[in-house]
Amino acid sequence: MKQSILVQRLNTLDPSAATAEQSLEMTTREGARHLGSDAGVLVPGKFADIAVIDLQ
Repeated sequence: MKQSILVQRLNTLDPSAATAEQSLEMTTREGARHLGSDAGVLVPGKFADIAVIDLQ
């Protein structure tokens, strides 16, 4: 996820081009959407898709 943020910032030369929230959404919802999977969000009836991130 960090790499995707850094690439977006380097590509646009804008330090605010991508946020951590956008990166997390790209790796969950958008990843599932591109795969055609019924996952990417935590709601009843969908496949579980959760990311645990150590912020330390």
